[in-house]
Amino acid sequence: MKHIKTFESFLNETELNEAVSVDASKYVRAHGKQPKGNGMWGFEIKGQEVFTPTAMDYTAAQKWAKEEGKKLNAITVYTLG
Repeated sequence: MKHIKTFESFLNETELNEAVSVDASKYVRAHGKQPKGNGMWGFEIKGQEVFTPTAMDYTAAQKWAKEEGKKLNAITVYTLG
């Protein structure tokens, strides 16, 4: 008989943790435009506000936020406005 995995076990598998997405809708609502440029970026990960450790462009900030999201087993990371 095959072992049936639980939903939680799927969330803990590496291949799913690699699929962290970044949602910029909160930023767009606050600023009326897509995020871009250089600066200190804020993100919400599982209800926690986190900020990039240094100023960086938005592409690098997204990559940083996805890595932070993986550490917390998040599925979506939100860019703050």
